[in-house]
Parts: sequence; C-alpha cells; structure tokens
Amino acid sequence: MDAAAAMMEAGKALQSSQQQTIETDKTNRLRQLRHFEQPEVARDDFSIELLRALSWNRFEQLCGAYFAAHGFRADQRSHGADGGIDIRLYFKDLPTPVKLIQCKGWRKKRVDVEPIRALAGVMTRENVREGVFVTMSDFTRPAREEASQARIMAIDGADMVARLRALAPDRKAPLLALAVEGEYWRPACSRCGAQMRPVTNVDRPFWGCSNFARKSCRSRIEVGG
Repeated sequence: MDAAAAMMEAGKALQSSQQQTIETDKTNRLRQLRHFEQPEVARDDFSIELLRALSWNRFEQLCGAYFAAHGFRADQRSHGADGGIDIRLYFKDLPTPVKLIQCKGWRKKRVDVEPIRALAGVMTRENVREGVFVTMSDFTRPAREEASQARIMAIDGADMVARLRALAPDRKAPLLALAVEGEYWRPACSRCGAQMRPVTNVDRPFWGCSNFARKSCRSRIEVGG
C-alpha cells in the first residue's frame, strides 16, 4: 500500500472512530434524559423495579407509611437537616421514640459501615435502643455485621419489596397508591422541600432545585445514581 492509500485508510478509520464516539455520546445523553420521564415499570404491585423508580422522598414516605401500618406513630421530616434520622417511630402517645429509621434512596450504591455507625451514634445520643436502616440497594457484609451488633435492622431493597408484597390487601393497597401517586419519580429538594426540575442545557443533565432563582437554592441531584 502506497503512502496516499495509507493516509486515506487512516482518515477513514479516524472518521469512523469519531462517528462512533458521536453515536455513543448521543446514546448516553438519551439514557440520561430518560431519568426525567415517567419510568416504564409495572405499577400493579410492588417490585424492586418500582421501588427503585421512586424518588428519594417518595421512598421515605413509603417507609414511614409501612411502619405506620404496623401500629407505630411515625414522625417524619420532609426536608432540611434531619440530624441523621429520617423517621422516628413512637408507640401510640408515648413522648419518646422506640425506633429511629434512616432511609437511603440509593439504587446502585451499597450501604457500607459508616452510615450504620452514624445511625448507631444518634441512637446512643437519643437513648433509643433499636434502629432501622432501609435502602433501595443492598448492604456490604461489614455493614450488616455492624448493624447486627448495634441492634439495627438492615432492610435492603429486595427485603423491603418482600415485606410490602406480604401485607394483607387492605394494608398494601393504600401503600401502593401512595407509592405511585402523581410524579412519583420526581425528587424534592432535600434542603428547602421544593420540587426539583430537569436541567438539560448542560453536558451532564441533572435535577436542580426549582427555587434556584427565587431563593438561590443550589441543591442538585445527579441522574443515574
């Protein structure tokens, strides 16, 4: 092959590589933008797919409602600093909580020991003997061992789905309705409670707080986590 032919082949290879990169970038962007749309998931019963389609705040609401369905009174913060606790459970009208619950709406990231230790620390500070840690994903083995030693019930996504599906129909139906009501996939701002909105005019789209202009709230959630 002469020099001219070699240069032509190299040019074709470069052009093909560039086109492949463009197509890959386009595919990745479309995948990112789909996070802002209603998930294509069955809503007639609980499943791990449905659980992981919920926004972090809807997931927390569902967890609170699940324990309330078991006779507890659930005190839940919707946003703002929670002191490491998302839900406090009480027996009837007793003034002190009997369980502290931390929820993590992580779809892929496994819970390691540090969040478990943080929950155990709050339990000690508030003199509460039992805790619950609920996640959409899973726990590492050290995290489960730490939870067992600290009297913390570790509930992963599959376990939570099994618990929800096992409920009697009259208890499960209201929880399923709560889970899929409205735009259940759209997150709220963890700082001010406002709805997040899609921000797509950037290289990496993300959920941004709708109070950005009015209150300068710069809270954001990356998609695909």
